Amino acid sequence: MSDWETVPTASDWSTNPEPPAVTWPRRGVSHYLALGEPTLDPFAFADKLASLNANFTRIWLCDAWGIRGDGETGTYDGFCPVERAEDGRWDLFKWSGAYFDRLRTMAVALNSRGIVPQFTFLELYTWAARKSGMMWVPDQHVGPWRDNVNSVRWGDPDDPTFFSLPDDWQKEFMRRVVETLDGTAWVAELANEMPEKAMHERMADHLRSVGYHGEITVNRNEDTPGQYANMKIGPHGRYERIAFHGKGHISYLDEFYTREPVYKTFRDFYDSSACEPARVIWSGDGVGTNNCEIVPNVYDKDAIRAVVRDAARRGQTIEMQERLWKLGRFCQNRFDLNDCDEDFMRELMNIAAAEHEERTI
Repeated sequence: MSDWETVPTASDWSTNPEPPAVTWPRRGVSHYLALGEPTLDPFAFADKLASLNANFTRIWLCDAWGIRGDGETGTYDGFCPVERAEDGRWDLFKWSGAYFDRLRTMAVALNSRGIVPQFTFLELYTWAARKSGMMWVPDQHVGPWRDNVNSVRWGDPDDPTFFSLPDDWQKEFMRRVVETLDGTAWVAELANEMPEKAMHERMADHLRSVGYHGEITVNRNEDTPGQYANMKIGPHGRYERIAFHGKGHISYLDEFYTREPVYKTFRDFYDSSACEPARVIWSGDGVGTNNCEIVPNVYDKDAIRAVVRDAARRGQTIEMQERLWKLGRFCQNRFDLNDCDEDFMRELMNIAAAEHEERTI
């Protein structure tokens, strides 16, 4: 028996409700760090999203800010897949049952309100040197994938990790996630804004090998029209869906990409037969500033309304990050589920619902 098998995972899981059907397009409001937030009750979170008329949300499986509680901006003691050794370093062989219980409960809670979560396996903030020194990014050297007793190191200065992931730890983590979520409705997203195509392919192959039969979403750091074809999106391709991030103004439709081989603008691509709209997720946060002093005015609401209406009218899924939740943690070192621009989020979800319904009539 290997070291990976010696530590039990979650126990005493809740009984599942009948999970919702995973149909597209959907409409979502997200707090990417929801899984790690110790003060966030999964059922209260599900109720909040349902009250906003959302039926989709995106959650990162690992949280760079939830692995320490020393007062650094935005950081806290949250749920992590592994536990610490006696010397304070992380032990990647010591799996956290509380984390996997939390993961299962989160999926069950969301499903009970008709919401499908999309769980993201990798994001650069947790470990990559590429994100070091950016605003609010914590010191990755204290995280599990650098400060551990197992001689595992992700994110050296030249990032050789990108040429090796998934490693043994990541493979076992993926297996445990699939096992934990068995019987629930969820969607796998391989990574957040990751540039390496070959890494996506290796992760997808392993995810399938450990029994995941659902759909796979990809997101690259190059949000260009050609990524749809490059990543082979479609019923006979490698992945079912692609997310495009940060298109916060309707003018993005006509931004000209000189290096694109076929479609030079998103408008041309969207209007072509090459794009199946329900395989596109428009993902945005709409924040024009990171200045905490003007948190109530972070959204360019007119611009976002126009983009959401256009994307939904085309038949795309809408996924909106509720940045007041995020900024609350970073700015006041606290999280409060009531810190939400509820009227605006509900308005956007209602716009999306109306446009999606209009397309089916």
